[in-house]
Amino acid sequence: MEKKSGAKSDRQELKNALEYIREGDNLVVYKLDRLARSTYDLHRIARGLEARGIGLIFIKEQIDFTTPAGKLMFTLLGAIAEFERDLINERTAEGRERAKAQGKHMGRKGQDDKQVKQALRLFAERESNGLSVNDISKMTGVPRSTIYAKIKEIAVAE
Repeated sequence: MEKKSGAKSDRQELKNALEYIREGDNLVVYKLDRLARSTYDLHRIARGLEARGIGLIFIKEQIDFTTPAGKLMFTLLGAIAEFERDLINERTAEGRERAKAQGKHMGRKGQDDKQVKQALRLFAERESNGLSVNDISKMTGVPRSTIYAKIKEIAVAE
């Protein structure tokens, strides 16, 4: 069972299923938008299956792609799914822009300067204190990646 988004066309389980299925078989998908979210990908997959003599059935929408009416419904619902996805992306981008304009912080919470300074001090003294970056990270709560990034910033500035 595929666990990734229908928006991603590079899904390994889908690739495995498409390679495994044989002529005369039916690919049964629970919901149309689980197979793909773009009409281009839907048609690419459906046409590929059809060319190989494989049926395509969608349970929830009750669409059988092997019939002309099923092909029509498939195309219409695929276009609607793509439209919905585009709307979601548009609204998400607008929301991000609005939050940014209002000065709201986007992303992770920044590190406490005191903790970062303590981590850098301990790093500078590591020959005498015998601490590794991993030890310093655990002691101060500053991620190793942050310690290394700050060290790199200091080295570039010097």
